[in-house]
Amino acid sequence: MRQKKHKRIFVFDTSVLIDYLNPHSAEHDVAADAFAFASQIGEIWLTIISMLELHSPARRDKEIQADLDKVKQLQRAYRLRVIPIPEEAQWFALNVIARYYRSILGRNLLSDSLILGCGMKKSVCLVTRDQNWLQLLNDTRRPPGLQVITSTQLVQNIGEDTR
Repeated sequence: MRQKKHKRIFVFDTSVLIDYLNPHSAEHDVAADAFAFASQIGEIWLTIISMLELHSPARRDKEIQADLDKVKQLQRAYRLRVIPIPEEAQWFALNVIARYYRSILGRNLLSDSLILGCGMKKSVCLVTRDQNWLQLLNDTRRPPGLQVITSTQLVQNIGEDTR
């Protein structure tokens, strides 16, 4: 009997989403390629946290709506899913905040710890630009198969490490 091969799940951080949404970003093309490549070999997810982070008081409504429209395009093109924050991710975030609230993640501590919590499952690949995530996860018990990579690494290693 053949075993069903599970698709890899790629949880994208807000940093990569923002690179994708901003055509003037130095990382825009890499982020766009990362979404495209990940969708070819697995499922791509954003958390509701990333959607909330787009709603900054410093931004105009028109800019926010344009970004939301681009996310809808990603959903149509790549079957991107926007997922809620599961309860276990919330507890993980609480533990991260209690341990690291004065260091590592800085001003994005709450949102990043919740997104990290969503990746605390087997066969999940967290895609971020934030190098601090690696340090935090090296200090944290994590499930086997969990990876944290940058969008550049995803694009460069698509045929090797992300299978």
